[in-house]
Amino acid sequence: MEYRNGYPEFDLKQFYAPFYIEFHNGEGWLLFSSNSIRKDRMNNQQWSSYHLKQIANNITKAYLIMPDEIVNNEKEKKIAENYQKCITGKMYSAIDDVCYQSEMVKLIEEHSLEITKGLKVLPLKQKEPLVYDAVAENEYESLLLGCYRDEEHLKWILTTMSYNVRLNSRKGAVKNTYIVGQASKLLLYNQQKHNIYKYFALSGKIEKVNDEKMKKLLYPNLHDGREYLLYQLVQELSSPKINVDKLIEKYKPAKWALYAPIFISFHGDIEDLENM
Repeated sequence: MEYRNGYPEFDLKQFYAPFYIEFHNGEGWLLFSSNSIRKDRMNNQQWSSYHLKQIANNITKAYLIMPDEIVNNEKEKKIAENYQKCITGKMYSAIDDVCYQSEMVKLIEEHSLEITKGLKVLPLKQKEPLVYDAVAENEYESLLLGCYRDEEHLKWILTTMSYNVRLNSRKGAVKNTYIVGQASKLLLYNQQKHNIYKYFALSGKIEKVNDEKMKKLLYPNLHDGREYLLYQLVQELSSPKINVDKLIEKYKPAKWALYAPIFISFHGDIEDLENM
């Protein structure tokens, strides 16, 4: 998909990349395509790449993609090769490399396999209700950074020992990707005061539920016709020393909706996440 983003309090669509891809661990790549390399065009792409990487910390790479057919155009091929030497040499560049289209496909495949190597990949579709144990027998974990709206919402969470996130295409909804299914800890912060938070261990068992199940659980302010992923809280843990705002700014995904859940892959002490 195309990707637009901007700094808070400014134009949130100021910077643009025509293509954006995201891997199962939440890592994002920006892709720019061109049939020819021109200085003014490349300056715009460098400008956008630099700022998009600053705004969204999950974006780790930006590539310029050339069509494979450029090998038949000696002039454009030479320009592309010279530009690649510049940006991978002494020139500061927010664009990491120049690749042919077929090379990029291979890079994506190899990186995806590297991420998922040795991991238990969850099936994309299962019969309802969906229940699985995501983190069992696996060292790979993710932190669920979520918020509670008010004291009524917090009371429901603590009474049911459950936390739900939205599914489908609603604002703030998540996709049922691998990192979403690997949540083993929940850092639950107050929506109004981010420095107030609680820390929980999750069971690893996640259930896909509809509004009927949520009604039985007496979920407050429930709307009909909606689906959720329901996480089970095991116990409250000692709260780590975490700056929630810094975590949000560093790990929020592309096109993040305010107060939407954020999933952060980690292994070890989550207090180290701010510096990773």
